[in-house]
Amino acid sequence: MFDWIPKTSGVGLAGLLVLVATGSTAYAGGHAEGMVIRIQHSSKSTLVFIDVGANDGVMRGDLYNIVSSEVLSHPLTGDTLAVTPMNVGAIQVHQVNEKLAIAKLLHLVPGEDAMLKPIAKVQDPDRLAEIEKLVSIARFKARGGSAPRSIALVPGMYQMKVGEKRKGWALLASDAVALIAAIGYRTNSNDWKDQYNNLPAGLPDSQYEFYFSRAEDRRKTSNRLFWLAAAIYAYNWADVLWLGESAKMMAHTSPDRSTQFGLSATSEGDPLFGVQHRF
Repeated sequence: MFDWIPKTSGVGLAGLLVLVATGSTAYAGGHAEGMVIRIQHSSKSTLVFIDVGANDGVMRGDLYNIVSSEVLSHPLTGDTLAVTPMNVGAIQVHQVNEKLAIAKLLHLVPGEDAMLKPIAKVQDPDRLAEIEKLVSIARFKARGGSAPRSIALVPGMYQMKVGEKRKGWALLASDAVALIAAIGYRTNSNDWKDQYNNLPAGLPDSQYEFYFSRAEDRRKTSNRLFWLAAAIYAYNWADVLWLGESAKMMAHTSPDRSTQFGLSATSEGDPLFGVQHRF
């Protein structure tokens, strides 16, 4: 998330709200470089038109956050106490003209409307990783896939199925290592316990304590590893449930419109106005 900072120290709260409305606010992580001026839905994707282009340094492939503002008002006086910025969506530029760019909507928080919202270039590595994850989930749902929850019986399998391969392999490998080590230590503990039970009578107490302590130490280590494997398995299921709900939330569905209007451009940069009708 970005903190909003006025461009000059003399800008008051009223000025800040004007800046928010006009999309010219400065952010801690970068400037609000424009705003969404048109949204065009299709059966496969949603195109977003922004009022900045090549003249403003926009390039194909650039990622932008769609920013919304949450205004906190005093419940009695109605005075504005704070304006909190929130990243509610992300777009990626696909076509650039001099003063206009066309981007593809990557994701949008349910219930939010991107129209006339300011945009800010994505610069935070954590935000990039978040967008990548959200897009991966949304693409999986858009393909009509729905990984069965039953495959989550094996840790990491569900994550790999929905595109989270790194996390999936990490869960699978860590749980497998913990289980194998736990079984190995338990087997070794049983061996030491058998040797302890087979010791002849009349040996010094230190001999009995030696074999008994070896068996107990390995059993305790085995128990800890089993608990670790169980914790990884529980985390796997919690993550499966989270991924499933996120996939439902992030899957973007286009509204059913019989007639659509759009703005595009020719290769020479001349504007074109299009009308599309679905029968």
